[in-house]
Amino acid sequence: MRSQVPGRQERDGATDHHDDASQAVPTLVWELVDLERYEVRVGGAVLGYIEVVAPLFVVYLGCRFAKAVEIAQLHSFDEAVERLFAASLIDHAQNSTAS
Repeated sequence: MRSQVPGRQERDGATDHHDDASQAVPTLVWELVDLERYEVRVGGAVLGYIEVVAPLFVVYLGCRFAKAVEIAQLHSFDEAVERLFAASLIDHAQNSTAS
């Protein structure tokens, strides 16, 4: 399943590689990788995982499931994806400023 990154606009027919706005829009992709676990990626990078533990969706931030950290338990899959995306942006910003 694919979803456009929230807050981004797609441009149809953009082919000018010199125009920054014509670059490919990152797409959130989730894929069932285990019986009840989804891997969520943007581009080729793994953001984290969402496990289905009815009636909840448990959200883990991290590129490897064994080391991922639980960050939320939600009742909606869409909210779980949004929370994971937002948390990955915050984590990336914190890691960028710490360097």
